[in-house]
Amino acid sequence: MTTSPDLSYITSSIHPTYSATKAGVHMYTDAVRIQLNNSGANIHVMELVPPLLLLRKRI
Repeated sequence: MTTSPDLSYITSSIHPTYSATKAGVHMYTDAVRIQLNNSGANIHVMELVPPLLLLRKRI
């Protein structure tokens, strides 16, 4: 199981490197899932994508 944020599916112009690395985690998980499925192994691969939380800043 891997964990990746919503930014693995969308691009953030203010955090391009972060978005790119999280997209890499998403694609790696997808590739492992496909390889194991094609091999016939009884192993399940999951990607947990928690929702984005917007928190207000306390002053």
